[in-house]
Amino acid sequence: MTLAVKTKLLQDKAYFLNKTIMMTIKRLRQLGIMSLAVVFLAGCGQKGPLFMPEEEPEKPSENQKSEEKQVSEEGGQ
Repeated sequence: MTLAVKTKLLQDKAYFLNKTIMMTIKRLRQLGIMSLAVVFLAGCGQKGPLFMPEEEPEKPSENQKSEEKQVSEEGGQ
């Protein structure tokens, strides 16, 4: 092989390698943009507060209320 042929092969190889890298970067950029779009669109339509609501104090059940009445009635006698 002559020097001109070797040089041409190296240039072609570099060209295709550069083109492959550029295509990969382009695909990664597209994937990133699409991922961001999905994340932003996933929040659309979500309602309610953006924090965990505080727990409400427990309401006394019927059993507790009846027990309190019995205790208060017994204490009053």
